[in-house]
Amino acid sequence: MGNGTENIEPKGEPAQKQDTGYYFLLGGFLCAGLIFSGIGAGVCLKSEAMKKWPSGSGKITSSFVDSYYEGSMTQRAGLEAKTKYSPKVEYDYEFQGKSYKGKRVALHSQGSRLDEANRVTERYPVGAEVKVYVNPARPEEAYLQLGEGGGGWFLVWTGVFFIVLALLGGGELLINKLRSGKK
Repeated sequence: MGNGTENIEPKGEPAQKQDTGYYFLLGGFLCAGLIFSGIGAGVCLKSEAMKKWPSGSGKITSSFVDSYYEGSMTQRAGLEAKTKYSPKVEYDYEFQGKSYKGKRVALHSQGSRLDEANRVTERYPVGAEVKVYVNPARPEEAYLQLGEGGGGWFLVWTGVFFIVLALLGGGELLINKLRSGKK
Protein backbone atom coordinates (compact mmCIF):
# COMPACT_ATOMS: atom_id res chain seq x y z
CA MET A 1 0.00 0.00 0.00
CA GLY A 2 2.21 2.81 1.08
CA ASN A 3 5.76 1.62 0.39
CA GLY A 4 6.55 4.71 -1.72
CA THR A 5 7.19 2.83 -4.97
CA GLU A 6 3.82 3.33 -6.61
CA ASN A 7 3.67 4.84 -10.06
CA ILE A 8 1.69 8.01 -10.05
CA GLU A 9 0.04 8.86 -13.39
CA PRO A 10 -0.09 12.58 -14.20
CA LYS A 11 -3.58 13.99 -14.52
CA GLY A 12 -4.71 15.57 -17.78
CA GLU A 13 -3.92 14.61 -21.35
CA PRO A 14 -0.92 12.38 -22.14
CA ALA A 15 2.17 14.32 -23.22
CA GLN A 16 2.09 12.83 -26.72
CA LYS A 17 -1.47 14.10 -27.31
CA GLN A 18 -0.50 17.56 -26.03
CA ASP A 19 2.49 17.57 -28.42
CA THR A 20 0.22 16.73 -31.37
CA GLY A 21 -1.93 19.76 -30.68
CA TYR A 22 1.18 21.87 -30.35
CA TYR A 23 2.45 20.58 -33.71
CA PHE A 24 -0.84 21.54 -35.36
CA LEU A 25 -0.65 25.01 -33.83
CA LEU A 26 2.93 25.50 -35.01
CA GLY A 27 2.05 24.16 -38.46
CA GLY A 28 -0.88 26.59 -38.64
CA PHE A 29 1.38 29.52 -37.73
CA LEU A 30 3.94 28.43 -40.31
CA CYS A 31 1.31 28.03 -43.05
CA ALA A 32 -0.30 31.37 -42.21
CA GLY A 33 3.11 33.02 -42.27
CA LEU A 34 3.98 31.56 -45.65
CA ILE A 35 0.61 32.53 -47.12
CA PHE A 36 0.71 36.11 -45.80
CA SER A 37 4.33 36.56 -46.92
CA GLY A 38 3.64 35.08 -50.35
CA ILE A 39 0.63 37.28 -51.01
CA GLY A 40 2.47 40.34 -49.69
CA ALA A 41 5.51 39.64 -51.85
CA GLY A 42 3.23 39.32 -54.88
CA VAL A 43 1.62 42.69 -54.15
CA CYS A 44 5.04 44.33 -53.69
CA LEU A 45 6.39 42.85 -56.93
CA LYS A 46 3.33 43.96 -58.90
CA SER A 47 3.56 47.41 -57.34
CA GLU A 48 7.17 47.72 -58.50
CA ALA A 49 6.37 46.40 -61.98
CA MET A 50 3.55 48.95 -62.36
CA LYS A 51 6.05 51.79 -62.02
CA LYS A 52 7.49 50.74 -65.39
CA TRP A 53 4.15 50.51 -67.19
CA PRO A 54 3.48 53.03 -69.96
CA SER A 55 0.66 55.47 -69.53
CA GLY A 56 -2.07 56.57 -71.87
CA SER A 57 -4.92 59.02 -71.75
CA GLY A 58 -8.39 58.20 -70.60
CA LYS A 59 -11.75 59.74 -69.80
CA ILE A 60 -13.96 59.01 -66.78
CA THR A 61 -17.35 57.67 -67.89
CA SER A 62 -18.87 56.80 -64.51
CA SER A 63 -18.04 57.73 -60.92
CA PHE A 64 -20.20 57.02 -57.89
CA VAL A 65 -20.15 55.54 -54.39
CA ASP A 66 -21.73 52.13 -53.99
CA SER A 67 -22.90 50.87 -50.61
CA TYR A 68 -23.29 47.34 -49.34
CA TYR A 69 -24.41 45.82 -46.11
CA GLU A 70 -21.93 43.73 -44.18
CA GLY A 71 -24.28 41.74 -42.05
CA SER A 72 -24.55 37.98 -41.97
CA MET A 73 -20.98 36.96 -41.11
CA THR A 74 -20.52 39.98 -38.87
CA GLN A 75 -23.70 39.25 -36.95
CA ARG A 76 -22.77 35.57 -36.54
CA ALA A 77 -19.53 36.72 -34.96
CA GLY A 78 -21.56 38.78 -32.49
CA LEU A 79 -20.51 42.12 -33.97
CA GLU A 80 -22.70 44.97 -35.11
CA ALA A 81 -23.53 44.88 -38.81
CA LYS A 82 -22.70 48.02 -40.76
CA THR A 83 -22.92 49.62 -44.14
CA LYS A 84 -19.68 49.73 -46.13
CA TYR A 85 -18.92 51.97 -49.09
CA SER A 86 -16.93 51.39 -52.24
CA PRO A 87 -15.98 53.87 -54.98
CA LYS A 88 -16.95 52.72 -58.46
CA VAL A 89 -15.04 54.48 -61.22
CA GLU A 90 -15.16 53.50 -64.89
CA TYR A 91 -13.16 54.98 -67.72
CA ASP A 92 -12.36 54.58 -71.40
CA TYR A 93 -8.73 54.62 -72.53
CA GLU A 94 -6.64 53.97 -75.59
CA PHE A 95 -3.46 51.99 -75.79
CA GLN A 96 -1.52 51.24 -78.98
CA GLY A 97 -4.42 52.34 -81.15
CA LYS A 98 -7.06 50.17 -79.44
CA SER A 99 -9.91 51.28 -77.18
CA TYR A 100 -10.46 49.71 -73.76
CA LYS A 101 -12.72 50.13 -70.74
CA GLY A 102 -11.31 50.09 -67.22
CA LYS A 103 -12.65 49.92 -63.67
CA ARG A 104 -9.53 49.71 -61.52
CA VAL A 105 -8.42 52.79 -59.63
CA ALA A 106 -5.51 51.43 -57.60
CA LEU A 107 -3.84 48.14 -56.72
CA HIS A 108 -4.80 48.51 -53.06
CA SER A 109 -8.28 48.91 -51.60
CA GLN A 110 -9.83 52.36 -51.67
CA GLY A 111 -11.38 51.97 -48.23
CA SER A 112 -14.80 51.10 -46.93
CA ARG A 113 -15.75 54.33 -45.17
CA LEU A 114 -18.00 56.86 -46.85
CA ASP A 115 -15.46 59.71 -46.62
CA GLU A 116 -12.76 57.56 -48.25
CA ALA A 117 -15.06 56.47 -51.08
CA ASN A 118 -16.23 60.07 -51.64
CA ARG A 119 -12.62 61.26 -51.80
CA VAL A 120 -11.95 58.85 -54.69
CA THR A 121 -15.06 59.77 -56.68
CA GLU A 122 -14.38 63.49 -56.18
CA ARG A 123 -10.86 62.99 -57.55
CA TYR A 124 -12.28 61.25 -60.64
CA PRO A 125 -15.51 63.06 -61.70
CA VAL A 126 -17.38 62.05 -64.86
CA GLY A 127 -15.85 63.64 -67.96
CA ALA A 128 -12.40 64.20 -66.41
CA GLU A 129 -9.36 63.50 -68.57
CA VAL A 130 -7.03 61.13 -66.69
CA LYS A 131 -3.70 59.40 -67.03
CA VAL A 132 -4.10 55.62 -67.22
CA TYR A 133 -1.27 53.19 -66.42
CA VAL A 134 -1.50 50.17 -68.72
CA ASN A 135 0.01 46.70 -68.38
CA PRO A 136 1.80 46.30 -71.73
CA ALA A 137 1.54 42.49 -71.53
CA ARG A 138 -2.22 42.67 -70.86
CA PRO A 139 -3.55 46.04 -72.09
CA GLU A 140 -7.02 45.29 -70.68
CA GLU A 141 -5.44 45.66 -67.21
CA ALA A 142 -5.07 49.30 -66.30
CA TYR A 143 -5.08 51.51 -63.20
CA LEU A 144 -5.53 55.22 -62.57
CA GLN A 145 -2.96 55.24 -59.75
CA LEU A 146 0.43 53.60 -59.61
CA GLY A 147 0.83 50.76 -57.16
CA GLU A 148 1.79 51.50 -53.61
CA GLY A 149 3.39 48.53 -51.89
CA GLY A 150 2.54 49.57 -48.32
CA GLY A 151 -0.19 46.95 -47.96
CA GLY A 152 2.09 44.33 -49.46
CA TRP A 153 4.85 45.08 -46.98
CA PHE A 154 2.36 44.86 -44.12
CA LEU A 155 1.41 41.34 -45.29
CA VAL A 156 5.06 40.33 -45.68
CA TRP A 157 5.94 41.44 -42.14
CA THR A 158 2.79 39.85 -40.71
CA GLY A 159 3.85 36.60 -42.39
CA VAL A 160 7.39 36.91 -41.03
CA PHE A 161 5.91 37.40 -37.54
CA PHE A 162 3.92 34.14 -37.81
CA ILE A 163 6.93 32.25 -39.20
CA VAL A 164 9.13 33.48 -36.33
CA LEU A 165 6.47 32.40 -33.81
CA ALA A 166 6.35 28.95 -35.41
CA LEU A 167 10.15 28.63 -35.39
CA LEU A 168 10.44 29.79 -31.79
CA GLY A 169 7.70 27.39 -30.71
CA GLY A 170 9.28 24.54 -32.66
CA GLY A 171 12.67 25.32 -31.15
CA GLU A 172 11.18 25.30 -27.65
CA LEU A 173 9.50 21.96 -28.34
CA LEU A 174 12.75 20.48 -29.64
CA ILE A 175 14.73 21.73 -26.63
CA ASN A 176 12.15 20.29 -24.24
CA LYS A 177 12.27 16.92 -26.03
CA LEU A 178 16.06 16.83 -25.89
CA ARG A 179 16.09 17.75 -22.20
CA SER A 180 13.62 15.01 -21.35
CA GLY A 181 15.57 12.43 -23.37
CA LYS A 182 12.81 11.82 -25.93
CA LYS A 183 13.47 11.87 -29.64
